[in-house]
Amino acid sequence: MTAEGGSLFDDKWNPTFNSPAGVKAAKMFAELYAAKAMPPDMTNFLWEDVAKQWMGGLVGLYSEWYGWYSYFEDPKSSKVAGKFDLARQPKGDGGVHSGWAGHHGFSLTKAGKEKEAGADLIKFLTSVEGSLVEAKLGNLIARTSVWDQIIKEAETSTDPLAKKRLELGLLQAKEDFKTPPLIAEWIPFSNIFYPIMQQIILGDVDAQKGLDDAATQTHDLMSKAGYY
Repeated sequence: MTAEGGSLFDDKWNPTFNSPAGVKAAKMFAELYAAKAMPPDMTNFLWEDVAKQWMGGLVGLYSEWYGWYSYFEDPKSSKVAGKFDLARQPKGDGGVHSGWAGHHGFSLTKAGKEKEAGADLIKFLTSVEGSLVEAKLGNLIARTSVWDQIIKEAETSTDPLAKKRLELGLLQAKEDFKTPPLIAEWIPFSNIFYPIMQQIILGDVDAQKGLDDAATQTHDLMSKAGYY
């Protein structure tokens, strides 16, 4: 939907995913499913389930987060180790590269009792040393100096994707990645949207009708939460 120029909400938090861009994206998923281009039970998959389909050679193309990289390249767990490539997600009619990811973050909760210790842990995890450990596992990190270091080190790697993966990841982090809406209602919204999206994919409801229904319920949710 993003690649098609759409968005989940407008700047006043009105749901906009039932726009032509949203309907086109939803129809694409439904058409792929009907054509058997997806595993029949994919609407119930979680992250690990999708990864296992990929590593078992049952899925030939899919969108994934870089943090799985070391797992995918381990021949002990993955049949596709050393046999795949990476690419930037393409543009849609909106002229936008899609990208649904980001960097992990850390926070201190109000209820936390050991705030000083928690802050020390966060400083350790986000230090240069901690970031290097994360980066070498495949995770995307936020320190520019660490990016520079690992890309330089990758130039001498025997892994043909080592440098390409990092340069592509940095490009996407700078230009493509978008987080879910940073609102407390994200989970309640998900509980409305995703079951209806599943119905659309399965062909149980028309894309426009399903998204209109989800938009009505979402508007009610956001209204009760005080957004309007």
